[in-house]
Amino acid sequence: MMCRRLGAMLLLFMAVFSHAGAPTGSDEASIVLLCRGDCDAVALDSLRLRKLFLGLPVASDGDYLQAAINLSDPKLEAFFYQSVVAMSRKSFENKRLLYKLRFAATLPPQFYKLSAWQRYMQGQEAVISYAWAHDLSDLDAVTILQTLWQGEALEN
Repeated sequence: MMCRRLGAMLLLFMAVFSHAGAPTGSDEASIVLLCRGDCDAVALDSLRLRKLFLGLPVASDGDYLQAAINLSDPKLEAFFYQSVVAMSRKSFENKRLLYKLRFAATLPPQFYKLSAWQRYMQGQEAVISYAWAHDLSDLDAVTILQTLWQGEALEN
């Protein structure tokens, strides 16, 4: 049963990344983890990153980090659930609600439009998020912490 689920998730992941709307105009596309502002020394492993996006407090150098969830693209959304938080959308939403009710966690904002995400990021300092690398051209003072995924961009 577990192998069947894992196989189905792998097929879904491959289907999304091979057919979804990838950025056009370049041979390579990449999804990057980024910080707006002064975040040079931020080191986030997968567990701390998951906690951050679920709304739990994560500190770095004595300061608590903030997160912004970018769901502006179906391919980016699928990547977020599969690779960043490693759970289904339903499980993620259930955990967010549980943490909000149990721990009074402040949930990171979710953005379904790229322009709204870019406006929010422009007005914040020391916020962690992720995006297509080509979507960062309109943002000032962005530090790329790591490349989360890189591959060929497919034409539609």
